[in-house]
Amino acid sequence: MKLTVLMENNAIVGNYMTSESALSFFLEVDGKRVLWDMGYSGAYIENAMKLGIDLTDLDFVVLSHGHYDHTNGIYHYIKYVTEKRAKKKVIKKPIMIMHPDAMIPKITPVGNIGMMLSEEELSHYFDLQFSKQGMNITENLFFLGEIERKNDFEKVTAASLGNRQDSLLEDTALAYKTAEGIVVVAGCSHAGICNTCEQAKKVTGESKIIDIIGGFHLLGPEKAIIDKTVEYLASLGLESIHPCHCTDLSSKIAIGKAIPVKEVGVGKVFEY
Repeated sequence: MKLTVLMENNAIVGNYMTSESALSFFLEVDGKRVLWDMGYSGAYIENAMKLGIDLTDLDFVVLSHGHYDHTNGIYHYIKYVTEKRAKKKVIKKPIMIMHPDAMIPKITPVGNIGMMLSEEELSHYFDLQFSKQGMNITENLFFLGEIERKNDFEKVTAASLGNRQDSLLEDTALAYKTAEGIVVVAGCSHAGICNTCEQAKKVTGESKIIDIIGGFHLLGPEKAIIDKTVEYLASLGLESIHPCHCTDLSSKIAIGKAIPVKEVGVGKVFEY
């Protein structure tokens, strides 16, 4: 698997890419082209163009959850492919995979921070596939589905939705199976990065994790949470780890005391 960071909070010095508080990875795996999340703006598309990546030729788009820093870029993708179609370019209609709850609006005091487009609007540009279950996307790439909350120390993030609570049960991740073990590709890890890793083991049937890359959702965590998270991650025996996006500096430092934390940034390429 070749993973290219199209959008993340940071850009690598000297590569002149645009960064924003959002996430989008481009994966080339088993002969398929997969886009993992779609950022907040159209900047991930501009970055892809600079890197020579054609986003009009995608096989799959997979969404980690419905928050707008992972899905707002869908509008910009639609605008981009519409302009290409107007110039007679043939555009592949990718399969879009997500948990069904990803479409639920996320209403907060500042407004809707969730999906801005309807299922009907999306269906004009994507073949929609909703699943709560883990499943293969390609031979070795897995969609983890609804992640089981096993660890009592990983608190569910709740956001008010009228008179009920959204526990973000839609939050999911990817896992890539190699001969050496699993690579976990996270989005925001609202379900907890440790819960996410355990789900990856369950869905893939493999027990060894060799790397984790993506958002860990550690933003000012309580000491008990970060301590137990670091303890769990250290138990995996990783040679290195790649937390980014919604992982704050203090959390990276805490993790780095147990496992070497490696740099992630827009334009960086990882091969497994």
